[in-house]
This record gives sequence, C-alpha cells and structure tokens, in this order.
Amino acid sequence: MSNYLLEVVANHLRFLCEEWDQNIDDESLRRSSNVLRMLLVEPNLLNAWQIAGFSREPEIVAPTLEKHLQTYSLNDILFATAGGAEYKGTTIAMLCISSEARTPEQIREISKIGPFILKHHKLVEFSESTCIIVRGLSVNRRELIKYVANKLGGDHIDLRRDLSKPLEQKFAYLDKIRETIQVAEKNAIYYEILSIGQSLVRSDDVQRLRNRLQMKWLSQKERCAKRSAFFRDIAFETSWK
Repeated sequence: MSNYLLEVVANHLRFLCEEWDQNIDDESLRRSSNVLRMLLVEPNLLNAWQIAGFSREPEIVAPTLEKHLQTYSLNDILFATAGGAEYKGTTIAMLCISSEARTPEQIREISKIGPFILKHHKLVEFSESTCIIVRGLSVNRRELIKYVANKLGGDHIDLRRDLSKPLEQKFAYLDKIRETIQVAEKNAIYYEILSIGQSLVRSDDVQRLRNRLQMKWLSQKERCAKRSAFFRDIAFETSWK
C-alpha cells in the first residue's frame, strides 16, 4: 500500500510539473484541481515524504501576505491575493485592493515591502496560510483548493452555499471574486490555484522527493528485469533437457 501511495504521489507531481505551466487554461486547472486536493488536503504529499525516509517537513517557498496584513486593517481589504504564478510571461504577487485610501505612512511602509516577499513555509503551514483575502475574510490555500475541487467541479459541483457555516460564507465571497476579478489576465481564483501548484513543484524539497522516488522505481524495474531474465534462463535451460 505504501508503494502504491508513493507511485501515485510521484505521478501527480510529474503531472503538475509537465502540465501546470504558463500556458494552462482555467478549465484544465479546474479539472485537475483534485491533484492538489489529493496532495495537500488529504494530505498524501506529507505522508509520501515521511514514507520515503525524510524526517522534517518539506519546505515550500511562496509569496506571503503577512507584511501587508501588518500594514492594512484586515476589514479594509476588499481583495488580496498572494499569487506568484508565471502565466504567459507575467508574474504578479501580493496584490492588495483596499476600501480606504492609503495614508502617506502606509504608502511608505508598502514601498519598503517591495514587489513581493517570499517565505519559506513548512508544508502544513503552506497549506494553512492565507492566499486570498476577500472583504476582510482570510482564505487559506487548503480552503481554496476545496472550493475549486469540491464546489466548482474539480471533483464535485455544488452551487449551494449554507451561509450559517463560516467556510461556506468564504465560498460565497469567492464566487463573487470568480465572477468579477482577473489577475495577470486570468481568473483570480484560477491564478491563485496555479500559484499554489507552481510553488509546490518549484520546491527544492519536493524535487528531492521526486528524485528519490524516481530512483526507487528505477531500482524496482532493474530488480524486476533481473528476475524476469533469471526465469527466462531457467525456462530455456529446461526446454533443452
């Protein structure tokens, strides 16, 4: 069972590397969002990392909104996205739209932040850190993946929103973002989903995992090839007796 999990994780990571490039369309991201759900929400990537023999959590380098949250009041933020994806030659990160005019002090603080800040996240922290803010509500990466996979049709389509539940309230606001906002000439929801996937596969630790799994499968194939050759030789020798 462990070997099967490692094989599936390796295949999913290879899929993200090969398919989630700067030209991928929104429909393809929606259909394959269940790959992120399987890796980060369930969380099979962390399980595979541990089974493969690594000790500490893998690190993912990705843009963070933490500095912006120190500059703005959360309730004043209409929309913010961590971003960081490369899409058709453009990369946008730490985009923030506020309902209030910026004070001179805020402008100075924002200018100090620069175009974007990259943070080294532990894998669980990466999944649980804020990637979108909409009307004062923080949405983490795990929640965004659930929204696309479970609500928009990656795995299931569910257009109902039970506003008595906090997560469903976030989904209702994300519906508005999906209908109105673009980032880098791409739907804002799918731009952030692409950012999550690209940040994941760019990770040095994830690449280390891929390399180790690749060596594991090569070793298994060599053992299988030797075993097959052994039995072929036995069958050949027997046929001549």
